Amino acid sequence: MPLPPYNESVWEHGRTSRLLDRFFSGYPFPARRDFRIYEPKLKVNETEQELILTCEIPDLKKADDLEVELRDHVLYIDGRNVIKVNNPALPYMVKRYKASFALPPSALCEGIQSTYRQEEGILQIVIPKFAGKRDIKVEFC
Repeated sequence: MPLPPYNESVWEHGRTSRLLDRFFSGYPFPARRDFRIYEPKLKVNETEQELILTCEIPDLKKADDLEVELRDHVLYIDGRNVIKVNNPALPYMVKRYKASFALPPSALCEGIQSTYRQEEGILQIVIPKFAGKRDIKVEFC
């Protein structure tokens, strides 16, 4: 009987966190920092010349808390916000935003531009598209 494919969901992550918290609850140090991962809302608009990705990533204090990276034709978005709380056992809470987006074959990897509007908590990424024919005929030697 084949095993079902592994699917890491929020439920499994929460269950694992609760099990680890219960296991480490007798130790004198805090078991973990309050750490949450959120998937930002992502909106994609496409024109003939470009793809426009708009992400809602609120509460970031500066653009340095945000990282946008392109690897193997996949765009990765990673944001992090550290919030101080009034709890001596857990002095801060980390709010992380993670998302990935596979670019279509028509997208160019060069010339990608991103802007973060801190007041609105909006990240906008503009990805140029290839304008022209992409078929290449290979000739024999």
